[in-house]
Amino acid sequence: MAKMLSNNEIKKFIRAVRSMKSDDITTTELDYEEVRQALIQSPELLELLDMSMEDTSLKLDGHKQYYLEDDLGRVYIDDKNAPLMLIALSAGHYEPQSFKKKMRSLFKQLNAWIKNQTHKKRIKRLTIGSIKHTVKNIDQVYLNMRSDILKLGEHYSPKLIELLLLLPDLLVYLIKFVASEQVSIKTKTKLLAAIMYIVVPFDVLPEGLMGPLGYVDDVYLALHICISVLFDSEISKEMLRNHWPGDVQQITKLHGYYHDLSLILGKDIKGIIKRFIKKGHK
Repeated sequence: MAKMLSNNEIKKFIRAVRSMKSDDITTTELDYEEVRQALIQSPELLELLDMSMEDTSLKLDGHKQYYLEDDLGRVYIDDKNAPLMLIALSAGHYEPQSFKKKMRSLFKQLNAWIKNQTHKKRIKRLTIGSIKHTVKNIDQVYLNMRSDILKLGEHYSPKLIELLLLLPDLLVYLIKFVASEQVSIKTKTKLLAAIMYIVVPFDVLPEGLMGPLGYVDDVYLALHICISVLFDSEISKEMLRNHWPGDVQQITKLHGYYHDLSLILGKDIKGIIKRFIKKGHK
C-alpha cells in the first residue's frame, strides 16, 4: 500500500497544529443520558446498528445504585457513567460476563477524556497528543480502522459497512487539507475540530466502548465538514479531487452518503453532534 501521507505532509500538519491558538483545539463534555434519549428517538439508527435500548444487564439496587452482575459478583457504576454503560451494553459490543474485566481499564480511558474544569489543560494536551500520534502513524491507523470495520461484515448490513468504510479515507482527506499551505487558518481550524472528534474515543457514539459501530457519528461529522466547509471554501475542485486517497469517483457520491446518513441519524443525534462542533472550535 502506498503511503497515505508524505513525510512533508506530516511535518506541515504538525506545524499547522502548533501554529493554532490553544483555544482552537478543545473537547466538550457530553451528557450521555441526553445521547441515550436521542438514540431512543432514532429508530432507523438503532435498526442499522442492531441496537436494543431495552437492555436489562445494568440494574438498580435498593439504594438506587447501578450495578452489573456476573458469576464473580456485582460491579457498581456511578450515576454519571451509567448512561454510557447502557449505550455500550445496548450495542452488544460487550457481553455482560466479560464486561466486568474490561470495566476498570475502560473507566480509566473515560476519566482521561471527559473534560472537567480542573483538568482542562491536561485534557487538551492528551487530545493534541492523540492527533499527532494518529497522523505520524496514519498508515497503520488506516489499515487497523478498515480491518476493524470489515470484521463487522459478518454481523451487520452491507449498507452499514459501506458507510463506515468511508471513515479511513475521510480522515486522511481532512489531514491532507490541514497540512496544505493553500488552505486558510479559519478552514483548518474547522477541519482540525473534526479530526479531533474522530480521534478521541469518547464522543457521541463512543468507539471506546462501542468499537467500530461508534464510527457512525464520526462518518457523519467528517461528511458534514467536507460538504459545508471544504466544498464551500477557497479550495479548488482540482485540489479536492487530487487529495482524495481512495477511488476519486467516490467524491461524487459524498453528498448522497451525507443525505442518507442524515436521515438515519435523526435530528436529535445530529443536534448533539453539531453542538459539539460549535463548541469544538472558535
